[in-house]
Amino acid sequence: MEVTIAVAIIAFTCIPLIAMLPAGMKTMRDGQREAVGAEIVRLLTNELSMSNWGDTNDLETWEDDLRYFDSEGIPLETGDLAVFTAKIEVGDETTLPGAPKKNPFLKRVTIKVTHKPDALQDRFTNPKFHRTYSMLIAKMDK
Repeated sequence: MEVTIAVAIIAFTCIPLIAMLPAGMKTMRDGQREAVGAEIVRLLTNELSMSNWGDTNDLETWEDDLRYFDSEGIPLETGDLAVFTAKIEVGDETTLPGAPKKNPFLKRVTIKVTHKPDALQDRFTNPKFHRTYSMLIAKMDK
């Protein structure tokens, strides 16, 4: 009798804990994807900031550029083994708040990062399938 009650108490406490495992795993996966996405954006932002605007036609050669990364955010040459894909969109000249006119040395760049496969056609158009990061890039070369 006592053993039956002990087993019932253990089962009563363990079942909710086991039921929480899938939610915890999903949260862990989402957190890892966000961390890798932030690392990818940091890498691309550094590369954009250090690029020579003269060589890239004022960053226009970066427009719609696709970059591929593995599961840890390490750049890959091709998309064959890629887990993450980043798409770079370069906007027009922009202004800082309060500035009277557009600054030719400042551009708005948007980087979209997804972990969805290439076969998914709307992975960069549907906001559910990617995260969007936007930043201002200043011309640093002479």
